[in-house]
Amino acid sequence: MKKNIRCFSAILTLLLLLGAFAGCFTPGSSGTNTSENPDQAATEPPVTEPPVVPAHDIYIAEAGEVKFKIVYADNLASDVKESAVALYEAIKKRSNDGVVVMSEAIPSAYDAEATEILIGDTTYAESTAVMNGMGYGDWKICFEGNKLVVVGFSRDALRAAITRTIQQMKNGAQDDGSIILKSDLLLQGTQDSAANALPKYESAAKHLPNTADEGQGCSLIVANNSTVAEYEAYLAKLTVEGYSLYTTNTIGENRFDTYKNGTYLIHAGWYAYEKAARVTIEKTSNVVGLESENTYTPAAGITTSLAQFGLVDGVENGMIYCYQLADGSFLVIDSGYSNDADPLYNYMKAKAPNGKIVIAAWIITHNDGDHIKGFITFTSKYKNEVTVEKVIKNLPGSFTYLEGDTNENGATNSSALAYKDCTVIKAHTGMKIYLRNAVVEILYSIDGFLPKPMPIFNNTSLVFTVTVEGERALFLGDVSDDVAGILNAMYGSFLKSDMVQLAHHGLRNGYGLNMPNTNELYKLIRAEVVLWPTSESHYNNVDNEAEDQQVALHSWNIEAMKSARETWLAGNNRILVFELPYAYFSAYQFDPANPHPTPVAKDQPSVEDRLDYIVSVGGSDIEHVDWNQG
Repeated sequence: MKKNIRCFSAILTLLLLLGAFAGCFTPGSSGTNTSENPDQAATEPPVTEPPVVPAHDIYIAEAGEVKFKIVYADNLASDVKESAVALYEAIKKRSNDGVVVMSEAIPSAYDAEATEILIGDTTYAESTAVMNGMGYGDWKICFEGNKLVVVGFSRDALRAAITRTIQQMKNGAQDDGSIILKSDLLLQGTQDSAANALPKYESAAKHLPNTADEGQGCSLIVANNSTVAEYEAYLAKLTVEGYSLYTTNTIGENRFDTYKNGTYLIHAGWYAYEKAARVTIEKTSNVVGLESENTYTPAAGITTSLAQFGLVDGVENGMIYCYQLADGSFLVIDSGYSNDADPLYNYMKAKAPNGKIVIAAWIITHNDGDHIKGFITFTSKYKNEVTVEKVIKNLPGSFTYLEGDTNENGATNSSALAYKDCTVIKAHTGMKIYLRNAVVEILYSIDGFLPKPMPIFNNTSLVFTVTVEGERALFLGDVSDDVAGILNAMYGSFLKSDMVQLAHHGLRNGYGLNMPNTNELYKLIRAEVVLWPTSESHYNNVDNEAEDQQVALHSWNIEAMKSARETWLAGNNRILVFELPYAYFSAYQFDPANPHPTPVAKDQPSVEDRLDYIVSVGGSDIEHVDWNQG
């Protein structure tokens, strides 16, 4: 009997062991599922949670000896580096003047065991691991391995993270020069909710995308060292995530694609010259309008024209241009100063069919006073007497330029919103806008410069062409030599235009005579008609100094002039009108009492109408250049 009991026990033990081994097999393993029902999934073993490791103290500094080195990303903007230096100073102070080491991240010097504070996208594994789990609008501070990771995709988000890290150093400071943080430290936040809505851009590039604030709820990401294939894969990803293609445009090797869903508008661009994708997102429904939607009826007796407004007495520089389109509506570019509002209104009133002013679009190149104060005054006086269908602009947000003021962004934005049923469009590089018989093509906006800080506010200017009745005019606003270099690299010979508005009133934009990109730009444009938005008195004032000395500008602007048959200054309170398509020497001064005025230059420029001069470049004389002063 006892023998039988022992035998049964042995069998039972063997069965239990076999059951235990069978439990080790899972679907997809080399084991065999012996279940009678082959479709029945094997029972998963219970998941064992890793043990909770209690938070412990981490010494950033111990008794005055700093244990952590500050390592910052090599692509930090100057203002973020200043914040990193402030962190350096905070650690030095709280460690009772301990020795703090700070250096740029060097991939070949990476050491997983080294205790370091990582600032920004250092490309070290710890920085990448933390940033991969973040949205583009987020910032985060936490320990990852032996590193204190301080990250944010955008400049202002990273600055916010550094500021909070400095506060942590203060909170953790001890009297003996120690700085103690807890290992489970986790601080995070969102600086930009729109950026967080942007789908992630997948790239094999060493750096993750940088981001920037473009103002008015628009965010930008820049994926450097990308490929066309990666860009196309991203566009496919947008479709998968519920966005539909709205418009597309190709200029040379550059591509521009706009997508939208019910909440967001995404404008993506592939910039061939820098092998980068630049993508903006904004929470808006304001789109440019499709070519198929651009319907109009030409008005009898209307000739399409472009007007250059002269500057009032005492004003040296300013800019107003006004197209009258085929149906009698207008396209206005900038607005000069406040006292230019009335002349602009009176001109349109006199030219408008039945005196009813319809402005198809008002383009604001940038927010300097000599370009936008007239718009603000015009709006306050005439907003109920005119119809403005579109306002097109791209004004900067915070941290986009180094100058301290906001150049009246608020007043300009409020004025744009004051017109009933007006569509306010944030212009992005590559957009095409169809306005009656005119096509506006945006060649540059701050999309193409950020996230680098703007050394000169004028670089926020829009650059665009207006093509109407076969005549192509290029408007440069106030852009400087930096932007000229971008335009040259992006477009090359595509820049060729019939007319050009001379950048920044013909001034040197703070760069002295060293503006090689601008000279090359004018070579590529090769315009026959040059529009110079500066006064005759300013041009002729030989006593002006520095960048305002107009006589010295002959040598700087010579490449624009070599191709020009006509160059027109904006002066003497005069409105010059160019009927389109334009016949040389046919520009006339607008006079509402004279419907058939005599061209200012008549059939050929007279001696009085032209200024011949000899300029010297590099010590060699150049042939006389005909200069129609108008």
